[in-house]
Amino acid sequence: MPDQQRTAGEVLAASEAQYQAVFEHSPLPICIYGIATFRILDVNAAAALQYGYPKEDLTGRDVRELLHPEDVARFERAPCRARDGPQEGPVWRQRTKDGREILVRVSTHVIDFGGEKAQMVLATDVTEQRATQRRARDAERKLKNALTQNIRVLLSASEQRDAYTAGHQQRVSNLTAALATEMNLSTEQIEGLRFGAMVHDIGKLGIPAELLSLPRKLKREEIALVRMHAQIGYDILKDMDYPWPIQNLVLQHHERLDGSGYPNRLRGDEICLDARVLAVADAVEAMASHRPYRAGMGIHRAVEEVRAERSTKYDADVVDACLAIRDRGEIHALLANAALVEVA
Repeated sequence: MPDQQRTAGEVLAASEAQYQAVFEHSPLPICIYGIATFRILDVNAAAALQYGYPKEDLTGRDVRELLHPEDVARFERAPCRARDGPQEGPVWRQRTKDGREILVRVSTHVIDFGGEKAQMVLATDVTEQRATQRRARDAERKLKNALTQNIRVLLSASEQRDAYTAGHQQRVSNLTAALATEMNLSTEQIEGLRFGAMVHDIGKLGIPAELLSLPRKLKREEIALVRMHAQIGYDILKDMDYPWPIQNLVLQHHERLDGSGYPNRLRGDEICLDARVLAVADAVEAMASHRPYRAGMGIHRAVEEVRAERSTKYDADVVDACLAIRDRGEIHALLANAALVEVA
């Protein structure tokens, strides 16, 4: 029996030694503090290095002294303190010995430490990671604002030459984004559609202006010339580095599911989804609006015309989204003129 007790004691001692070695030599900063007292009971070498204190200076200190003063109240009522089991905690602002502020993400676990209920905290410094993420967000915002300005210039060029085209593109952009939202497309895809629709007719810059404003129906050869605007628009945009496939959207927005569209007579899924969304918005706005050679048919009738071509020329899901927006009475506001806004 004594031999067995000694063996058990040796096993326990070996286990404790192994735990202490793992604790002390872990590259992750670890701090243990009493839940009732907030008193730091133990820290490892990585934690002492992170906060800039000798290990003995941290032990016995109130853990709240390491926090930014504005975070103390939130820390004291943090719900993870009372839970058992590992918990992924929030990011806290903390202070090092030299006064430097760092951002620390914590992972916590309630343990028994020498008979005292304690919180074991793995405290990972994410200051640089957050700074990198912030720089990336700032760079993305600046890029998108630059793209907005780029599109403003293109729109201005359109408007100077043909005010109808510029207004049409803005209205179509509104409806296109609404259709994409109704279809639960991703935020990124909706944003790309909104920007792409703003310049979908930019190729008309390469069409004689007098042809675009003729007060009569176009002749066959004139129609063929106007239809070149999809390819011209693609050629204008193809070398621009947009984060969305705007070029294909511009190229394909007059393609139709049954192959009757242009410029490449694509069919069905050969047409990208973005272009199928834009095609419905473009058709509804064009038919509803006044043209130099004909009166507009109005929004309700324009939507019904698109409904009649559901699944033949136009994507069924997109048409259904358009009908839902029309039936809720939202489509009139969407087809009002709207300015392009800066990315927030």
